[in-house]
Amino acid sequence: NVSKLGSSTARYYLALMKINYFNFTRQHDECREQIDILLDIVSNSKRHNTTQGLGIPYTHLALLEISRFKLDEALKAVDMAAKYNKKNSLNYSIGQINRAYILFHMGRIAEAEIQIKELEEDSLPVAANSNLSIYSYIKACIAFINKEYTNCWKSLLEINSLNFDKAGWISGIKVFEIMTLIEMGDIDLLVLRLDSLRKHIQKHNTDDRINLIYKLLVGLEKDSFSFANPVKKEEELLAELSKNHHWTIAGHESIRFDPWYKLKRGFPGITNEHMYLVSLMDKPNQETLNA
Repeated sequence: NVSKLGSSTARYYLALMKINYFNFTRQHDECREQIDILLDIVSNSKRHNTTQGLGIPYTHLALLEISRFKLDEALKAVDMAAKYNKKNSLNYSIGQINRAYILFHMGRIAEAEIQIKELEEDSLPVAANSNLSIYSYIKACIAFINKEYTNCWKSLLEINSLNFDKAGWISGIKVFEIMTLIEMGDIDLLVLRLDSLRKHIQKHNTDDRINLIYKLLVGLEKDSFSFANPVKKEEELLAELSKNHHWTIAGHESIRFDPWYKLKRGFPGITNEHMYLVSLMDKPNQETLNA
């Protein structure tokens, strides 16, 4: 039993493994307990009690608070991690990418954009392609909200989808591409991307939310993506998206599809902010979060 070993290194890596597992499975209380254990190990270990080492627990705490929709707490954790992580290091850059993501969902778009530009000026020392892809993804989200659709498309093309092999990221990016092409009015490429999504869904076990979105997109295609008329079973599909297959913040849909769709269709009471601002969204209950 690794947990009984006296080695701080063994306990350190065990805690990290548990943190990643509990956060992925949305067992938030258990995840927080392991973060506290990790912080205690780091604080009391000569091997791990370094400036960089102290930043790691706070980075994981930020990710946890994002998953719990507690963005104020997530921002505090990111800023705490930044105090310990060496500027221009890999961990620092990852933290600042997370910071831009948090600011985006808080509706502080201008600040998120400044954060991204600062990373560019620092030459973005992110060695892992997956982190570079997340950076490009956030850039695309900011451009989309600013209605800079050409810039959004360019950022989406920078993403290496091969790095997103879990939690539906590939299908989520494909949907985002389709939304962007609709805004750009590029019907020819749009049809090709929709067919690409269809093949992806047929080949992979995509989640129910993506499948529902695909049905709405197919309905739009039959009406030349005009948004002039309701698609088949529109009310039922949108209700399913909102209730039984709830949007989650720590996922592949930073620009939420259903408010965007409703806005395009002219539904009353829907604004641009409903697509990304967490404070305007219905939060899933704990049962949904743990599903």
